[in-house]
Amino acid sequence: MKDIIYGATTTTPIPMGGGTADLTDYVKKTDYATKDKAGVIKVTNNDFGLTVESDGALKTSYASKANLRDKTSPHKPVTPYVLDYAVKVGLTTNTETLTDEEKVSAYNWLGINALAIPNVISGGEKSLTVNDVSPLAHKCSLRLVSDTYEEIVGESRNILEINEDVSFESFGGSQYETMNTNYDGNGVITFDGVLPAYSNLFAKFNVYLIPGKTYTFSARTENKKCGFNVTALTDTGIPTETFDISEKYTFTVEEGLTRFYIQILLCDTMESDKDATFETSKIYLQLELGDTMTDWGAFGGAVVVTKPYIEDFSTVKVNVGGKSYTPSTDGTVTGIISISPTMEITTDNQYANIHDFTYCVDTKKYIDGKFEELRAELQGVT
Repeated sequence: MKDIIYGATTTTPIPMGGGTADLTDYVKKTDYATKDKAGVIKVTNNDFGLTVESDGALKTSYASKANLRDKTSPHKPVTPYVLDYAVKVGLTTNTETLTDEEKVSAYNWLGINALAIPNVISGGEKSLTVNDVSPLAHKCSLRLVSDTYEEIVGESRNILEINEDVSFESFGGSQYETMNTNYDGNGVITFDGVLPAYSNLFAKFNVYLIPGKTYTFSARTENKKCGFNVTALTDTGIPTETFDISEKYTFTVEEGLTRFYIQILLCDTMESDKDATFETSKIYLQLELGDTMTDWGAFGGAVVVTKPYIEDFSTVKVNVGGKSYTPSTDGTVTGIISISPTMEITTDNQYANIHDFTYCVDTKKYIDGKFEELRAELQGVT
């Protein structure tokens, strides 16, 4: 059966294959095809991915290895014949033409970054240099924290005067000898150290008040509200009532009551089977006349408020390897493209500190470091 082709403006079949055909009349009656109109297709060379065989058959002209290496042809297709080479060129020998984002996407798609070893540097420095970054492109993140300053906003209303020593105790048989505790005499309790599992640590003290007066007692930390309880005592020390409070407690002293026993939970591992390390923490105590809790101030001193120099971090620029990143308002920066083996991170604000830099380490350096640690440990064994 002979192949036939129909013209765009005629239904007369034109014989193909076994002989020659006079297409003069056909061509005269037909315009060149466009994207909106059928017609004659002109093939002048194979730069557009098409070529004509000697028998008039039309075929694709696939991209050559040179085309793939140089990426010069916008039209020649990648066919199964050159697929393996195209993949190789795209992911290895010509990766410098990929953008950083494309590299990260390629590694993630191939599952390579799933094998990476994550690491976090707590930081706290104005600038940070990291020398063990994985050679596999990935995205990093960090958090900015502002320096602070103190501002006096008024006279202290704190009338908390503890004439007896503040005691620190544990309940339920737990131990806290590994904890450091202190009361400065002006309303501040400081503690840090390691609290064993299934333990707790309380601060306890008495305050003497005037019957008929209304007081507000508060206990605050730098990060959160602090729970405590207040027990009203009779002259003989018998409790009349106990209140479990969070942050503040307002009460009026009844006749016959002058002494109040206050107990504050500083830290707790009662529901954990592991020891817990507590960095230096401060509890700010305040007793004031009236039913309103105001800003904390030292006993007999001024009210001093700590304020950050930077309140909106989106005004800061984070610089990494010549590229600039803008933090969110809370100081979080994500999507930082890694640079191997060394990343140098700075900001354009003198009050910004770099914290919690998260990245993937160079696996070889990581393993070598672990071997060195093991070797040093074994050398120390006698």
